[in-house]
Amino acid sequence: MLFYSWKISYSQHGRYGKFERWKTINNEGDARMEIAICGVADVPELASLFVEMENYYFGHGVVSYDDMSTYLADKVFSTYSGVTVVGARKNGVLVGFATFTLMFPAPLCSGQAFMKELFTSEIARGQGVGKSLIRFIANFAIKHGCSRLDWTAEKSNPKAGAFYLSLGAALIEEKQYFRLEGGISKSFLHVLSDHQNRADQMVAYGHRKKQSMPRQS
Repeated sequence: MLFYSWKISYSQHGRYGKFERWKTINNEGDARMEIAICGVADVPELASLFVEMENYYFGHGVVSYDDMSTYLADKVFSTYSGVTVVGARKNGVLVGFATFTLMFPAPLCSGQAFMKELFTSEIARGQGVGKSLIRFIANFAIKHGCSRLDWTAEKSNPKAGAFYLSLGAALIEEKQYFRLEGGISKSFLHVLSDHQNRADQMVAYGHRKKQSMPRQS
């Protein structure tokens, strides 16, 4: 897993009017691209793209369209998910998406944006969709007081790494990435239980030691 960071500022990327929605024209000038924050109403379109992403990374048929639709509505767009979904449309067709979150605190009273997913449909790759989505997120983050945009990429995907570096992102080699996985609740409970047992033992030891000390007259 590689960790990338993109320092962002107004002078570096400019503004695009309303951050919730903006339009641009691709290099060929033959198709309009619209970038907009998505909501629950976009689940039917998003589900198809999310299924395509799952098929791309994990094999065809791993998740059904119906299951993905339910997952998006109940989890991704739930009150507690903390993630924003951004979609890219060309000629009205949803061809890419990204997910991100804004995190506080960060150094010098700023914030940090973190991009979790970035995916472009096969029919639109190489047409600037990914770059437009990242630019949108960067500008949105600036508006809300963030000074950097971070994300990760797999070491097994050097093409993606080269693309990110071409945007001016820095590869943060000194960072370490940690994970609890596979029965995460059990892992947490085991760690917490172990720490609690040690704390209880220390308290009990201190109590016994105090009781064993001779009283001073």
